[in-house]
Amino acid sequence: MAGYDIFNGDADGICALHQLRISKPCSRILITGVKRDIKLLDKAKFKKDDLISVFDISIDSNQDALKKGLEMGASFEWFDHHSSETVPDHPNLKCYLTSKAGVCSSLMVDKYLNGRYRSWALVACYGDNFSTKAATLGTEMGFSRQQLASLQILGELMNYNSYGDSIDDLHVAPDELYRQIKSYDQPLEFLASEQKLVSDLHDQMNDDFEKGLDLPEERLQNVVIKRLPNKKWARRISGLLANRLSQRTQKFAYLILLEKEDHFSASIRKPLHHNTPASLIAKQFPTGGGRREAAGINVLPKQQIDSLIEKMILCYK
Repeated sequence: MAGYDIFNGDADGICALHQLRISKPCSRILITGVKRDIKLLDKAKFKKDDLISVFDISIDSNQDALKKGLEMGASFEWFDHHSSETVPDHPNLKCYLTSKAGVCSSLMVDKYLNGRYRSWALVACYGDNFSTKAATLGTEMGFSRQQLASLQILGELMNYNSYGDSIDDLHVAPDELYRQIKSYDQPLEFLASEQKLVSDLHDQMNDDFEKGLDLPEERLQNVVIKRLPNKKWARRISGLLANRLSQRTQKFAYLILLEKEDHFSASIRKPLHHNTPASLIAKQFPTGGGRREAAGINVLPKQQIDSLIEKMILCYK
């Protein structure tokens, strides 16, 4: 029998896992990757009586591996806020899923634990661009504005650190970042004790961010588009740049196109008060997915860019 913790390498995935393991400590095999590496269950071969916890990974994107694991007699618990249109009905699968706006996977764990480690859920909310939600919950908990600003920085840094084509693009591998965080029950303690790591990440993020802001953007009706080159810094900043731009002017949709060797990847952010989910647009393309507020397409051929822009203009007019 083996135990696995499988988690998205971004702020939400790490904070979701961290909350549960503070409450229920155990030693397990860690499986994670860069943010867009979502078919993480393919990295393990499950056996009878294996125990697997999954955080911030779409159940729809891991159907085959999940079904094989269930057939082998493994047991799963799943916390997620991404697409969950097809959930197997099986006694060895316990799901805590939502598609509700403004709810991240860490808030699902927070609910499961009755708010015992909610400060880490706030970090995840900031990382997932749910800043209003985080500020509201944090104020209710008694955090000052300065403390909430620190939690926001940590969430954004953790999320920034998850973007890239491979672990080599990142400042810290996500499993290593989790191992550094796991000793701290409170995020403010982590920030105070790991100042060099935080400072180095912050400096790199700001440098990458300035490069992204300096690039031109175009606006086609209600869609703002920014194109990034095939560079390490651009791969690292693409998600945070999309979040920052959408916060700046929330009445527009935003599309970040990141050039790759023979295709593009796309980050989509919907206007704040529009009902059409970003994931609904992304899923019209073979490698697209995501959630209501934010979505992405991993492999977007150049000839399909115009089609994507047209769909966004039509949906968000």
